[in-house]
Amino acid sequence: MLLAAVAGVALYGVSCDGGGTGSGSVFTGFGGGGGTVVQQPYDIQVVALPVNGIQVNRAFAVTVNFLVPGTSTPMSVSGVETLTLTKASGPGNLVGSFVSAGNGTSTLTFNNVVLDTVGSYTLSVNGPKATAAGISASFNVGAQMDLRFTAIPSATVYRPRTFTVAVSTVDPGTLAPVVPSYPVDVTVARNPSTGSGTLSGTLMQTISGSSSAVFSGLSYSVNETISLLASSPGFSTVTSGTITFDSLVLANPTVSASPLVNGNFSVSATINSATSGTPVAISPAITVSLTVASGGGTLSGTTSAASSGSTVTINGARYNNAGPATFTLSSTEASSVTTNPITFLYNFSVSATGATAVVINSAWSPFNFQVRDALNNLFTGAISSLSWQVVNRTTAAVVQSSTAAFSGGTAQVTPSPIGTAGGYRLEGTFATPAHTPTTVTIDIDVISYTLVDQPGPFVVLKSVRVGSNYSDSLVGNPTADRPWGSFALAGTTTGTAGTFGVLSGTLPPGLSLDGANGTINGVPSTAGSYQFTIYARQTGGTTAQPLRCQLDVFSATETEIPATAPNFRNTGTFAVQNFTILPSTGATPVTTAYLDILYSTTSTYDGVTRQTTARIWAPDLSTITTPAPLFVMHRGRGFHFREYNSLGAHLASYGIITVSVEDAFSFYAPSSTPATATYRSPYSTYDSGYYTAGMQSGGAFQEATQDFMLLLNQAATGTISGTMLAGYTSTATLTAPSSAPFVGKIDPLKVFIGGHSRGGGATHASHVRNFNNKARGMIYFMPFDLRYDTNTVSGVTGLSGSDAGGSPTSWTFAIRAIPTLQPRLPSLILAAERDGDLVYPFADQYGDRSVGPATQVTIFGANHNQTGDAHANDGSPYITAPEQKARLWHLVTAFIKRYSEADGRYLDGVLFADKWTNGDTTRAHYGINSWRNMAERILIDDFQDANTATNLRGGSNSFTGGSRSEASIFSSLGNMASLGIRHNIMTIPSGTNCTYQTNFTAQDVNACRRVIFRLGQTSTEGYDWVTVRVRLTDSANATSLVTIWDRAAPNTTYLPDYNGAQPYYNRFVEAQIPLSAFTGVNMASITRIEIVMEPTTFTGTRQIYMDDLRFE
Repeated sequence: MLLAAVAGVALYGVSCDGGGTGSGSVFTGFGGGGGTVVQQPYDIQVVALPVNGIQVNRAFAVTVNFLVPGTSTPMSVSGVETLTLTKASGPGNLVGSFVSAGNGTSTLTFNNVVLDTVGSYTLSVNGPKATAAGISASFNVGAQMDLRFTAIPSATVYRPRTFTVAVSTVDPGTLAPVVPSYPVDVTVARNPSTGSGTLSGTLMQTISGSSSAVFSGLSYSVNETISLLASSPGFSTVTSGTITFDSLVLANPTVSASPLVNGNFSVSATINSATSGTPVAISPAITVSLTVASGGGTLSGTTSAASSGSTVTINGARYNNAGPATFTLSSTEASSVTTNPITFLYNFSVSATGATAVVINSAWSPFNFQVRDALNNLFTGAISSLSWQVVNRTTAAVVQSSTAAFSGGTAQVTPSPIGTAGGYRLEGTFATPAHTPTTVTIDIDVISYTLVDQPGPFVVLKSVRVGSNYSDSLVGNPTADRPWGSFALAGTTTGTAGTFGVLSGTLPPGLSLDGANGTINGVPSTAGSYQFTIYARQTGGTTAQPLRCQLDVFSATETEIPATAPNFRNTGTFAVQNFTILPSTGATPVTTAYLDILYSTTSTYDGVTRQTTARIWAPDLSTITTPAPLFVMHRGRGFHFREYNSLGAHLASYGIITVSVEDAFSFYAPSSTPATATYRSPYSTYDSGYYTAGMQSGGAFQEATQDFMLLLNQAATGTISGTMLAGYTSTATLTAPSSAPFVGKIDPLKVFIGGHSRGGGATHASHVRNFNNKARGMIYFMPFDLRYDTNTVSGVTGLSGSDAGGSPTSWTFAIRAIPTLQPRLPSLILAAERDGDLVYPFADQYGDRSVGPATQVTIFGANHNQTGDAHANDGSPYITAPEQKARLWHLVTAFIKRYSEADGRYLDGVLFADKWTNGDTTRAHYGINSWRNMAERILIDDFQDANTATNLRGGSNSFTGGSRSEASIFSSLGNMASLGIRHNIMTIPSGTNCTYQTNFTAQDVNACRRVIFRLGQTSTEGYDWVTVRVRLTDSANATSLVTIWDRAAPNTTYLPDYNGAQPYYNRFVEAQIPLSAFTGVNMASITRIEIVMEPTTFTGTRQIYMDDLRFE
């Protein structure tokens, strides 16, 4: 029984590799005599080698599987079995012999197998008990190549940002890239000897058709430094250089100080390394978002921003709740941070509802102390009571004090009359809610003299941007930048120093008035259009002169100017008023869209009393709830006052009352169509003798008509009836809209004066008298320049006139002197390119003499006579009359609205800035040059000194390639050469590049937004013959070049294109180049401007002329 049992054991195989496979050997023997292992038969399966990838003379491995014969079941092969690897086919040989014993498992690997020749092979593996040799599938042995990392991140990778590496196949000796003839699968992995994190992404790429595999979008899980491995069958594994991983944290948050509720505030933070804590200038930028962490309010405005370098700043966020709040800055690429608490405040202010200067013992109008948010919304919650006091500014003594309750965000205070003249200050403060400033003040004055010449002339002070240094003067010459002179103070003692103060309104925050010299200085902090009245008197005088002032403050980036300029070419939204006249009882009523009136006036020019007529156009007066602006228009010589219906109706549709003056006395007025009455001949003394006297007389008619319209604005003198209705008898009545339609409808502080042709000369006379007529602005339509006449240089007195058929038949008059420079009042000068009457350069020379804000416009293709409604052309226009009027009326409407609306700053884009007007698709409608009168202006040269060697700032000028002079480009007309106007005239030879260079001491132009100059040329080829560029240089000799006209790409630059016919642009147009277009120069230290001209070839020479080179 024992023998049988032992023998039975030998019938079963003993596994050499554990369970799970069949036994391939048996043990023979029993008892104590030992035994042998006998290998059973097996099949051999050679594991497929890669078809491509094995390289000549480089080791690879061959693996075989052992199977139970005829099955796919693995079978172990013991160590008693010897297996041999040989070449089955192929051109070369195995290097060495490959014999290996079984290892008791179902697989066996032959390592370090090497073939010595490139080619296609099969290999054979056999053994004594093998049922047959195992033959491999065919594979290729190629030339030797290595793997190499050719790109890894050179800088720290900040997680979770992804990164890219590249692995290439290269020649082992030269490391030159090699394009393999077969696809090579490359795998990258973290070098296990470096780091502990996880590499993620697509870790296997195939090199095919190129020499490189790019692994993009890889990521890593830990902040540490590692290297990577790259491997592929048949290739040696290679190691990359080190790659450092880090992450970002937001740190050190700050919030702008004292932010206002609903006001823009900023939050900043640094971007630091999570590992070292040092700042990181991350690129590309990360996006950071702002959210409320505590405080209970909500955010609006700008709540995210991109980083810049190692910081991020979110500007323009708004928060709607008062009190402390904290905010969290977060990013998908950096850990978040929360600010410290910051308290949001309300704005506390005081304003006057009336005068801030009154006579001794006079009553005060109330002063409003108000609590508002940054959006100007009044705070309607609970406010502790206001404590206020009046303090003597000289002695600091408190002369009055009390408290006042707030209601709806406003506490109103009316101080008691003060019996002692002097300067005082009204102060107010309260406790809650939190507010800034904690105390507000307004200066008030008690004066011991009376005001004269009320309401005073209109003075437009320099405009400025928030944050710029400001200085301007009400009198005298504060700078050498186009002086405008002083004025006499009416009714005061002469020859003594002036004293100035604020009579009503408030100056912009940040600015103050120097009472000793009338200068306004400071740095404005709040954008807005500020209207205030200054009083001026001479020390020892008993009267004071009021001066109505406007000072516009723009935001630093001029956001008030829209990207697309408003369009006023088409009819406005107001209906035009119809007037109905009943000639007599029972007669048929007559209704017209205008009203002709007859009135008498005594001329302020020659003292003669005369009767004249005017036509009035008005918006629907029932809709005028706020008094409207008034425009007084004087006809041209030979034009009828009734032929400006198009202009009058257009302005009425924009809420502007317009009146056209007949004045048949100053110069010829026709009696033909469209006239409806016959008018007497004009005074020949004025019309054909002293013609400038006639235009100065016309200015007096403008003033008289203004005065008459203001009488119609008053209840006591506003009724119109009988013969006042021109062409009617005493029985006529005005029945609609009423017999006194203009009462309370005209704003006497918003009167504009204009004229056409010789009426433009009359406007010139009125411009000089702006301190008398109190006008708000002047509009010149193709005007006659009074300085054409020699008599207007110094003036002529003791002249006499006669009129045999008039009354009186004789009188005396004087021709008033006309200054070279225009007074500071705003002006709009309109010239017609194809004017056949007052031809170029009559109108253009006004622009050269402007001091106040002025816009000079050439209407391309326009004609003198097409401005009226009923005249044949006097030249050769190439635009239609309706198109000409649309262009003109657009600019006139914009000008009147700019200086009559409470805030007309948005219209600077039409009149001054680089917004081409009214949405035109072409810039060929207007040639605009302007004088905006900005405080930031840095005038480099106006070329008035006739010294070509130096500029206005004393720096040197040079011109290479051609020649230049400083002289007038204007043809000599009459006496106008006496004006001494000069320009920079540059003569350019054919095909020769020329450069005008002007140098100056380093200028900080950061407060400016543009470099500006006027440009014209004498050719009739537009600018198509020359490319014009502007180069700025800073004190470190860094330069930046901007093309303002590219003859190869004309519509992409800053000057209007020439269409091959007209216009020629041989009148001034303006080049306004944003300073943002110049890159790589230090705007805090600009030392040179160059104008570079690159002409084509042509016959002879050509000229480009320029003027008023400035930063603004």
